[in-house]
Amino acid sequence: MSSEVRTATSFAEFVEVNPRRQLRSGQDVKFVEMARLSTTGTKIDGFEVRPIMSGGSKFRNGDTLFARITPCTENGKIGFVDFLEDDEVGQGSTEFIVFGPRDGLSDPKYIYQLSRSDLVRAPAIQSMIGTTGRQRVSNWAFEQIEIFHPPLPEQWRIAEILTSVDEAIAATEALIEQTKRVKQGVLRQLLTRGIGHTRFKQTEIGEIPAGWEVAPLGNIATFQPGYAFKSSEFVSNGVRLLRGSNVGVETTDWRDEITKFFPPERIGEFYEYVLNIGDIVIAMDRPFISEGFKVVRIKDTDLPALLLQRVGRFLPRKQCDPDWLWQVVSVGTLRVHLEQHQVGTDLPHISRNDIEKCLLAIPPLEEQKRIARYVADMDRLVELDKRRLSLIKSAKSALMPDLLMGRKRVTLSSESVVA
Repeated sequence: MSSEVRTATSFAEFVEVNPRRQLRSGQDVKFVEMARLSTTGTKIDGFEVRPIMSGGSKFRNGDTLFARITPCTENGKIGFVDFLEDDEVGQGSTEFIVFGPRDGLSDPKYIYQLSRSDLVRAPAIQSMIGTTGRQRVSNWAFEQIEIFHPPLPEQWRIAEILTSVDEAIAATEALIEQTKRVKQGVLRQLLTRGIGHTRFKQTEIGEIPAGWEVAPLGNIATFQPGYAFKSSEFVSNGVRLLRGSNVGVETTDWRDEITKFFPPERIGEFYEYVLNIGDIVIAMDRPFISEGFKVVRIKDTDLPALLLQRVGRFLPRKQCDPDWLWQVVSVGTLRVHLEQHQVGTDLPHISRNDIEKCLLAIPPLEEQKRIARYVADMDRLVELDKRRLSLIKSAKSALMPDLLMGRKRVTLSSESVVA
């Protein structure tokens, strides 16, 4: 099988683009919103049951849903339909393009893998038309995308290999989330009940150990907003400026298109805004996004960098352990406080005053350190799983184009891949 030549054709000839699917009138239908599609995984995250609406996409098991509107297309919102009954037809957003298999020519799961690859996504994105913010992929774009496809048995094998990698990715992501949930539960107890206490007292923020105190965060750490560097002083390369768009959920984002730079020879003029390893940084504008709270801890790979305005860092005092403070900020009391105190609708934001006045249950310094050490092992587990996840994703990214373009062929009698 590995010696056979793959057939070149257009993507639209290989699949049915928006195939005809007939809904049963008078019945409710399983409906999929755009938010249900993943940017990485195969699974569609549930559905709603609602009356049939006019228009919208229609699909059945084995179809692939492809988001056609910006920014969902660029983000890779794609899903494989496998939750319907036999012969049942579902309905979805008008912003889905549906890919269905052609009998005897294309395998459903192979279509899904192909549609998630850059072989299809990249030219689809380049073909988008419309006004800024409302650009869409047109159906005709898939007539222009040329692909090479193997015979059906090899499609099945390729899809099986790539699906097994997807399953490993999903299992690792689930393990990371489970560990995080366990940690959050344990940490909430530690941050309010401490370790080994038997005597407690009632305070304005609830019951806490008798030896702890309640005080504003500003009593144990200063919050320092960044400097208002002028855009006219930015350069094409140099010291990175950490701004709100670079602050993610427990990770920094240094993509070229969003990162700004400052002349390295002038870094000495702004020494007090130079970031250090271990600094705890939060975004003051749009501090909460769908993935969570925009807070990071600076690593050596983030440096050198300067702190830009509307982003701030904590400067712990002597009576505050930085590792304990990181847990309080990223998971604990401060996060809950800021969710309640952010203001604005178009541009939600938080102020330095709101941050520093947050009331905390503060243990003695030694117990702060013990609490931080207690949860450090769970953090290390999460980091190890994240590294494993990154390796699996990198392996798939390298393998996928080789298999889909025929640079590597699969043997059907075993699990091997041959050059």
